[in-house]
This record gives sequence, structure tokens and C-alpha cells, in this order.
Amino acid sequence: MKKFLAFFAVCALFAVSCAEDEADCMKCYTEVTDTETNIKTKGASATYCDEELDKKLGAKPISLDGKVSEWVCE
Repeated sequence: MKKFLAFFAVCALFAVSCAEDEADCMKCYTEVTDTETNIKTKGASATYCDEELDKKLGAKPISLDGKVSEWVCE
């Protein structure tokens, strides 16, 4: 019984630890805007954390052939 309680305690601590780490994460997607028609297209979203999230948040919009692509994080 003691082993079970110890295992349960470790699992609970791990779950709380993961929940705290998730606070530093956001879902991000690319949004492409056609500059002529102002139509926006949303890409698939994914969850980014820590350094990868910082890269997405700091990325500058990219313009090519009348379209602007940028990262949006929520």
C-alpha cells in the first residue's frame, strides 16, 4: 500500500509540474493576408513553448508576391 501511495504522489507531482510548464505555451498559426483583396487565410495551429514560442512571437511579417505572412499566437 505504501508503494501505491508513493507512486500516486509522484504522479500527482508530475501532473502539477506539467500544468505549470504549459502556462509558458501558446497556440500559434500562420496567417497569410492578400494585400490586394485583404483576404486572410489561417494555417494549422500548433502549440509552442519557451524558446520556440519566443521565436514565433519575435518573428517579423514576410511579404512575397502581394501576400504577407505572419505568426499569430493566442
